[in-house]
Amino acid sequence: SLPPRSSQGQRRVAPAPPAQAAMARRLLLAGLCLVFALGAVQGAAGTETLVVGTAGRDVTLTCQNASQRALVVEWFRGDPDMTPILFSSDGKLPDDARFSLIGNTSLHIAGLRPQDESNYTCKEVLNETDHLHRIQLLVASGPDKISVQIHPTTTLPNGTLYAKRHDILNFTCTTISRPVPTIKWDFYPSGSTHELFTEVNSSQNSFILHQISPRSSTILTPVLG
Repeated sequence: SLPPRSSQGQRRVAPAPPAQAAMARRLLLAGLCLVFALGAVQGAAGTETLVVGTAGRDVTLTCQNASQRALVVEWFRGDPDMTPILFSSDGKLPDDARFSLIGNTSLHIAGLRPQDESNYTCKEVLNETDHLHRIQLLVASGPDKISVQIHPTTTLPNGTLYAKRHDILNFTCTTISRPVPTIKWDFYPSGSTHELFTEVNSSQNSFILHQISPRSSTILTPVLG
């Protein structure tokens, strides 16, 4: 049947049931998300690279596929739409003298520091389009302050560690390293090839040996990687 008319002769549309209204809102939100997603991928073409440098050394971030037609090459620390220009081939210089340009395209950082770790973007300014190249720079350092502890033990004059029979021994190896290191303990039983005892991706690797006995006499070596 037709919907009832109002006193002015116009039809009144009955409100949608709650379930249909909720479905309509979800479809509308999905449509908005789709529009936003399509809008996000449009714009300047670009590439991405991961670079790992070592603290205290120099690193060069190369602007990949730099075009000879590029009018200006600009470098940003982060997103060009969110951060000011760090360095530009047309004369914009950074505040930090450790930063320089090589061949008017590549960004060179001298004496790399942990705080230099960041996302960098190279932007080629062309006649009609811009080309972006993003680089994630990671700064590696260490391992430093390596510590190996086995207790309770007594150190003999020749450096050998002595433990009492039936003791419970705690083995711990710690270090400071960027990125997080891999620490493993290698087990060298008498008359046999070494075996991997334990391995973790962490700045500390610990384990416990229960009921130590003369037959447990062996070599355990921590290895950092």
